[in-house]
Amino acid sequence: MTCLEAQYYGCCAVATASGGPAEIVDDGVSGILVPVGDVAAMTGALEKLMSDSRLRESMGVNGERIVRERFGPANTSLVLRNVYMVTFAPPE
Repeated sequence: MTCLEAQYYGCCAVATASGGPAEIVDDGVSGILVPVGDVAAMTGALEKLMSDSRLRESMGVNGERIVRERFGPANTSLVLRNVYMVTFAPPE
């Protein structure tokens, strides 16, 4: 949820390339994904964003747009509806 909330409000994300973050963050577009446990990569990603305000801002704008499109109420309700229709559909 942290990555989702950060991007929803226009902040780029730095996260590990695993699970939820890998589904939410578009690496190099809305944030930076680093390998799990790679402290040097995490440090490098943070330093890169701290030193480049344009990159930080563009990733923030991209993240806000992407998250609002993918996870906005209209799309989320449609996805949930489809899941329920498949899961709870009466047998033929």
